[in-house]
Amino acid sequence: MRDMTTPIEHATDRTTTYRAAIDATVATLASRARSYRILILVAGIGICVAGLWVLLARSAAPLILLVLVVASVGAFFWLDALVMNRWRAQLLQPWQRRELDFTALAAAVHAIPGLPADSVAAMLASLPRSPDLVRERELTAGARQELASQLLARDRRHATRLLLKTLGVFVGGIAIGFLLLSWT
Repeated sequence: MRDMTTPIEHATDRTTTYRAAIDATVATLASRARSYRILILVAGIGICVAGLWVLLARSAAPLILLVLVVASVGAFFWLDALVMNRWRAQLLQPWQRRELDFTALAAAVHAIPGLPADSVAAMLASLPRSPDLVRERELTAGARQELASQLLARDRRHATRLLLKTLGVFVGGIAIGFLLLSWT
């Protein structure tokens, strides 16, 4: 995955900062869509392989492969959380420096035709919100830094929980699978 932090960090003026933030948002949407398509492919292949193996082996034992499908879904959620965390972190940097306002960014991104409205809305809802641009600009740099650090810590905790749950499902499923195989 390519690093998308460089454009915003090195933006030279407010217009360039907004352009870089919009580009990062569009690139993140594209990355998430590509990952979702891969997940659908992996899950579909996994389900088909398990089903065919069950039919050919005339045994239910190959159904344990479905644990891998569930684990791949968990891995998708974890990787998606990392992509979203990276996107939020790179947008929070200029926001903390008062170079970017999320209210204005949201209006600009919503105006781009062809973007999936629900995905865009969900992504933008994960950023700090203000009722209007005036109130957002009233936030001091210190308040913005404190809020950003809290959000980044929350994001790290969320990604860690997703990873641990995914690993738990995978290890637990494999352990149950071995137990079932040893009883047959």
